[in-house]
Amino acid sequence: MKKVKPGAVEGAPELGSLVRASWDEFRCSNEHGMTVEKLYRWEDPVWEPPYLRFTIERHGGTVHGSSRADLHHWTLDVETGEAFCGTGGYRQLRPRQPALNVTPLANEIRRAIVEGREDKRLKWNKDGSVRLLIGEVIPESGPKKTVVGRRTRLRARLEELLCSSCWRRVRVNVYAPPEAEASGSLPPSPQ
Repeated sequence: MKKVKPGAVEGAPELGSLVRASWDEFRCSNEHGMTVEKLYRWEDPVWEPPYLRFTIERHGGTVHGSSRADLHHWTLDVETGEAFCGTGGYRQLRPRQPALNVTPLANEIRRAIVEGREDKRLKWNKDGSVRLLIGEVIPESGPKKTVVGRRTRLRARLEELLCSSCWRRVRVNVYAPPEAEASGSLPPSPQ
């Protein structure tokens, strides 16, 4: 490392080989799942004696459908033999899915509920309440965070719309008509 000038390290494959060869000598918590094989993907190495800094693009989220790769920023202290990892930032690998406007969906479902219509997205209960079959509206496909966010926004909008028709939420995805509470056939609304 003494031959390497401080600053950005460009075109130094021997430095990458040296880091990979000595990786197991660095002390670090392996909470980031870093292995020597991933060092082939290092980017932007910078030598600031006694620190060697670089970035690794991680693809764990892409396995679960994310369109982004997390960036891990590593610092190796070559004097003490310690390695530190900081996370932050991401790289957009492919375009994000367009935002879903849940209001038209919530309006359709509200109309079906208030009118008491059969709909593949609804399951009517004997007590007059109805269960929203959320998987029929927003299927479990795509990135998990996206699906959860869309479902959460849809439920919130549907509850707002149903409230204006005097329907109320009994529990997640289950709604009761105004007359159900008066008759005592359903538990009181959750607070």
